[in-house]
Amino acid sequence: MIDHLPYVHARHDCATRNGAATCLENTRTTVLKEIFEWARDVEARQVYWLHGIAGVGKTTIAHTVATTLEDGCLGASFFFSRDYADRRNVIHLLPSIAYQLSQSNPDFKRALATCLEKRRDAGAAALSVQIEHLMLKPLQGMRVPSSSFVIVIDALDECDSDHIRTLLELISTLVRNIRFIKFFITGRPEHHIFDSFRRPSIRDRTHLFLLHNIDESIVSGDIEIFLRYELRQITEDPDFPQSQDPWPSDSDFKKLLSRAGALFIVASTSIKFLSDPIVGNPKELLRSLLTERGVVNKSPHKELDDIYYRIVENSVKESNADGYVCRRFRNVVGAVICVVDPLPPTVLGSLIGLSLDDIKGATRLLRSVLIVPHDYHSRESGTIRAFHLSFPNFLTERCTDARFAINAALKHIQLAVICLQILNSLLCRDICQLPDPLALNHEVPDLQERLSGAVLPHLRYACKYWARHLTLSRQVWRIPHDRSDLDQISREHPLKSKALDDELATFMNEKLLQWLEVMSLLGWLDMSIPALKEAETWLEFLGKDGFLQPTSDNHVLSSRKLKDRRLLLRDAGRFVVRFFEPKNKVPLKFIIRHWRLRQQNVSY
Repeated sequence: MIDHLPYVHARHDCATRNGAATCLENTRTTVLKEIFEWARDVEARQVYWLHGIAGVGKTTIAHTVATTLEDGCLGASFFFSRDYADRRNVIHLLPSIAYQLSQSNPDFKRALATCLEKRRDAGAAALSVQIEHLMLKPLQGMRVPSSSFVIVIDALDECDSDHIRTLLELISTLVRNIRFIKFFITGRPEHHIFDSFRRPSIRDRTHLFLLHNIDESIVSGDIEIFLRYELRQITEDPDFPQSQDPWPSDSDFKKLLSRAGALFIVASTSIKFLSDPIVGNPKELLRSLLTERGVVNKSPHKELDDIYYRIVENSVKESNADGYVCRRFRNVVGAVICVVDPLPPTVLGSLIGLSLDDIKGATRLLRSVLIVPHDYHSRESGTIRAFHLSFPNFLTERCTDARFAINAALKHIQLAVICLQILNSLLCRDICQLPDPLALNHEVPDLQERLSGAVLPHLRYACKYWARHLTLSRQVWRIPHDRSDLDQISREHPLKSKALDDELATFMNEKLLQWLEVMSLLGWLDMSIPALKEAETWLEFLGKDGFLQPTSDNHVLSSRKLKDRRLLLRDAGRFVVRFFEPKNKVPLKFIIRHWRLRQQNVSY
């Protein structure tokens, strides 16, 4: 039963975090010393919140803490990430922690197994049920260990925010009842998180450490050690152009150090840029990096934004930067930072309809800000994703150059349209050509082979996330305060084109059942219910605040059409819940036939 918990691979050493580094020797000594003393002190407060602005090194410290404690008191680690759908969903946190604890502690494993026998669905239940049956009762049912279990949770700000307050309340309850459990948590001090930590139930049990308030001379000293070490690695490369003059010069090194300030991300991004042999000569790149030009920006992110701008500009400098190459940059990089789950280059190209040459051309000079696989042609070689969340934030929120700025709301709508186009063109009745239409999934011996040939990765992505992109477009959409700008935005917005309306209508009238069939075959039918709800909520959003007003365009959705579509989606969701919950009892084809009879002569 423990193996069936809905845990995800989000440990500090999981494969998707390949290459994550610990703190360089002799850096971060003050904060690490305090953390390790806290971990050993049985009288210390049981929650340690290390918070600070983006780029100050929170994740590297968390990785160092988890790695160092691994041979001692580490109970589990969970590194949230917005790059992965399962690693930003707080509902996976407690099952993953419980699973890890069970693998390292036989006592806990026995107690957890006993609890799961009484509540088999605990892993998929509400957070309050999870904390009781996956953590509290098993910990109470085991012998008290000789040292505390430390649970490392990184990047709390990167998880979906709806349940953070509830999660912290439950952690407070847990540490109040179990003295040998501790939580080391990192994240940005965003308003909703900061307010949650200020609640009396958790505040009195939490030690706070504001990372960006460390004496700047200490941080600068750590960054200087880091820069000198990494620059020495660059000069020792056999391909480095040798000369009698030391590189970098003292003045250039001081400029580079000054640029970084207290932000490790500025230093590490600079090093990635300088050490990428594909981009160019390190000496020329450093000269470019230190030249006073780029985005005029007085924000706290100025130095980081300036480096990001130079890297992006450098990636198109040898081409027509005002034309096709910049459009390709926005298409490819916009998709990279907006897809719900990172994709290999081949699948990304299939999804957005671009060749591998286009994907490679747009990303090959961005290895200092994107994780890019060496082999663009292999699906197994890895996915493309951002090194650090601050880079997508720069492109979507702070970049003022229209050649590179990405409108996240528009991109999510475009991806939703693309997903619907894929569904409408590739879905068909009995897509796997099953020999027995009344067979259940587990009765088809070669089902996985049939799925591999019939439901390709980009179709799977479209099936899974078409509605999610609609929701994400709504979450990031902002009507400007200056209503005079609305006309221009409306002209650019795909909602004002015919594409989304047509694709959605085709999907709902012709492909909805075929989508449900594929979701069932893939074992994802439980995901179809929230997807239908998301689409229904998005349609409801369109009808509010005058977002869609009657115009001369005959394709604009009327309020009546919006209502009809919402009713269909709601009806489909109820239908799935009613018929598919006992999915081992009712053959899929029988249910599809029942739905067709029910929806006969209805058009949406």
